[in-house]
Amino acid sequence: MMGAVLEGFEAARTKHEEEVAEHRRKETAIEEQLAALAALLDEDADLLKQHGFTHEMANRAMHVSHNRSPVITVHYHPDEMHYLVTWMRDGTKISPTAPDECARTIGRLVFEESTQR
Repeated sequence: MMGAVLEGFEAARTKHEEEVAEHRRKETAIEEQLAALAALLDEDADLLKQHGFTHEMANRAMHVSHNRSPVITVHYHPDEMHYLVTWMRDGTKISPTAPDECARTIGRLVFEESTQR
């Protein structure tokens, strides 16, 4: 027979372990989705460089820069299961759901930025 203190302790420990596992699941989903996007952008790195763009992952986000100035940020939201692409020039936000759709969105924005010069 467990005492009340032990029961409370075990309930709190179990809840904490579940929260940690959920946090790890979300972190893993974010890393996997951003890595999938990075792989697609890596395929077209020559085109991006030709137009003065680079991309890098930092702090659980993808940053696309034009001439070293950030113009696009991409975050992945595991609860909603979509990306959030933010166009820094005007604050436009787009929410693609798949890595290839996200890469196409970035491609469109890169084209728009390249033709604005």
